[in-house]
Amino acid sequence: MLGAVLVLFGVGVVAMYRIMKAAFLETPPANANPESIMRNLGSQDYLALWIIFGLFALVWIISVLDAFLAGRKMDRLQKEGQ
Repeated sequence: MLGAVLVLFGVGVVAMYRIMKAAFLETPPANANPESIMRNLGSQDYLALWIIFGLFALVWIISVLDAFLAGRKMDRLQKEGQ
C-alpha cells in the first residue's frame, strides 16, 4: 500500500506540474498577472487529478479495512490464547 501511495503521489506531482506549466505557457509574458494566470488555470483539464484523488481514496479505504480486519484477527487470536 505504501508503494501505491508513493506512485500515486509521484504521478500526482507530475500531473500538477503539467497543468501549471500549461497555464503559465498560455499566459503571454506581457499579461503575466495573477488574474490571467488563474483564468488559464481554471481552463485546464483536471480529469487526471480527479482520477488520482479517487485512487488515493480507494487505497485509503482498503488500508482502513485491512487495519480493521487485522485488529479483529489479533483480538480473536488473543482471546483464544487465554
